[in-house]
Amino acid sequence: MKQAEKNMSVGQLARRNRGLRGKGSFMTGAVTALWLTLQGTLGGMPGLAQEAQRDPLSYSDLLQKMEAGEVSRIEIDPVRGVAQVQLEGESEQNARQEVTLFAGDRNSELIEAARQNNVDLEVQRSSDGSAVAWLIMHGLVIFVLLLVLMTVIRRRPMLLDKQ
Repeated sequence: MKQAEKNMSVGQLARRNRGLRGKGSFMTGAVTALWLTLQGTLGGMPGLAQEAQRDPLSYSDLLQKMEAGEVSRIEIDPVRGVAQVQLEGESEQNARQEVTLFAGDRNSELIEAARQNNVDLEVQRSSDGSAVAWLIMHGLVIFVLLLVLMTVIRRRPMLLDKQ
């Protein structure tokens, strides 16, 4: 048997092993599909291991805590419509609480209360992805138009030959 395999050409060996290769590729595909499915389902597991968050701070609770002097710093993000609040006496990592702000409101009441109670106030705009989305969308339109143009240019000589 070994002597016969040595005398076979590479093409003959490939044809002989073609059946085994088909079964292996099916198994590889099945294992890959299973792996991707498990990653999708179990991907959120580290989130479950995090400690439970405290009760979210409401806008009115934030104003009351500011008047009581329990707030040391506020960072307002007008793009997302939230404020990151740091309470007095807590470390920066653990003390950040997110408060949802009123949509479309300039939050003048919150800013005025922060100034009256000597709370550090900072406005930080998060990045807005609309410019990137605009570029991608227009780039895609230009790409499709170029593909159509190239197709027309390639077929034009064939259409002229038929006439």
